[in-house]
Amino acid sequence: MYRSAGVAMAWNVFRFCTALKGLGSIMILLVLSIVGVTYYAVVLCNYGPALLTGGATTLAALAVLLLFHFLLAMLLWSYFSVVFTDPGSVPPNWNLDFDVETGETAPLASSEFNGQMNSHNLWPMAVREIQGLGTAYEKKTTPHWIYDLGRKRNFAQVFGNDRRYWFIPAYSEEDLRRIPALQGLDYPVRPDFAGQEL
Repeated sequence: MYRSAGVAMAWNVFRFCTALKGLGSIMILLVLSIVGVTYYAVVLCNYGPALLTGGATTLAALAVLLLFHFLLAMLLWSYFSVVFTDPGSVPPNWNLDFDVETGETAPLASSEFNGQMNSHNLWPMAVREIQGLGTAYEKKTTPHWIYDLGRKRNFAQVFGNDRRYWFIPAYSEEDLRRIPALQGLDYPVRPDFAGQEL
């Protein structure tokens, strides 16, 4: 924070984040170089030449190469799905209580924990959950968490309902429409936690 003409103004540290785009490009090149070195070592140096020897060695090399290429395709598909997915923007109805003069934010109220997982409320919930886990293991009971919907619904929140898409990094159009958690903004909560404090 700096003072200008007697008025305290908040310092915008996010203007320096634009340089992080270059770091992101370097990370993509680093991942691709690791994949390239791995491909060279597995395919070109080890199992590629083993295809030419004949016999059982050829069959084993062919099986390893087929599995390797399948896993490589899944890895690259998943990685580039993450890299090229638009991170989105701040929802229009979200606001941060921010005091321009002091540069401070207002403390979080318990009413703000309404089922939305914003970045500012993940850490307190994680700390609280860790504390709860320690107590739960001492009592030999299962910890209760507001976002725990049960095994089946938790699995559907991550993988979707269409079984054809479970083993590939994609979702069906119906799942994207029916499961709001896949959009990354709203998460369903347990109905029996209504009115209880996190």
